[in-house]
Amino acid sequence: MAYLSNKIRPLWRLAMLMLLSGAAQAQNRYDITALRGPSGNIFATALNNRAQIAGITVVDGTTQAIMYDRGNVTFLRPQDGGYSYASDLNERGQIVGQAYTSAGQSRAFLYSNGTMRDIGTLGGSSSDAQGINDAGQIAGSAATSSESWRAFRYTRGVMTDLGTLGGDASFGTDINVRGEVVGYSSTADGAAHAFLHDGSNIRDLGTLGGVTSIAFANNDRGHVVGHAERVDGAMHAFFYANGAMRDLGTLGGTFSIAQGINSRDQVVGVSLLADPNAASHGFIYTGGVMRDLNSLIDPASGWVVETAWDINERGQILAYGCQADDCTALLLTPALRAAD
Repeated sequence: MAYLSNKIRPLWRLAMLMLLSGAAQAQNRYDITALRGPSGNIFATALNNRAQIAGITVVDGTTQAIMYDRGNVTFLRPQDGGYSYASDLNERGQIVGQAYTSAGQSRAFLYSNGTMRDIGTLGGSSSDAQGINDAGQIAGSAATSSESWRAFRYTRGVMTDLGTLGGDASFGTDINVRGEVVGYSSTADGAAHAFLHDGSNIRDLGTLGGVTSIAFANNDRGHVVGHAERVDGAMHAFFYANGAMRDLGTLGGTFSIAQGINSRDQVVGVSLLADPNAASHGFIYTGGVMRDLNSLIDPASGWVVETAWDINERGQILAYGCQADDCTALLLTPALRAAD
């Protein structure tokens, strides 16, 4: 390019940069893997950094908890053959969830080294495990002796009642590496508010100006996501950090939920669109922008990502979507290492 003048050369460079930028933006940000088990499609709830996945599938008419690992499916069957649901897993492949007894009671379980174990209750008949960290601490909720439900933290065989925000019930949904539990609790006036329990105290995270909020996940930095009611009554996804709750907005509709977050503060969830007749779409919120995941996959694939459940430290997203009438769990893997 020696023949280009000094005036033209910068313009040529700018044009090339614009072309390269456009080409990068046109590429698909995520590759899609449809997840299926031996009995058909699966519904997944959580993934770890090894892309091991916790979820459920239906076997002979019975819902069974599973672990999906690179195409191999392990069934987590209760001893009495009842229903089971997997909610979360850690980097050690330990899985927690809920299993039903032959009497119809739900019990929180820990699956570890090939064995499913009932972790008990707070004195009542039922319990449910929702989150587990890499130390094996578990968060969930359980019935007390009066059959009131309370959020718990389970550590080394001991289940601890985390109390409430002044009401009569609370529910734990996730736990991070620090042992901080998030969830939601009834308040003294009967509303449901998101909370964070730091090991000593339970903290009301407030709302976006409305009455209700629910926390669904937290990361190892202590940041929390969920959804909360605004003054106008709309429920929006939120991000909570440093004592402040931020509205993440929607994809054009009136409703959104943030369901997963990693340590880079990348948030995934589900939102309604401006078209009230359209299906919900999964989103990723990163760099201050909420993006429709369907704009980041190959449209020729035919998949519609309807919700996103979880995101790991590699940026892989666990989602659920449909290809016409074929609906199953999806793993979205970053295809382009572009800046967020």
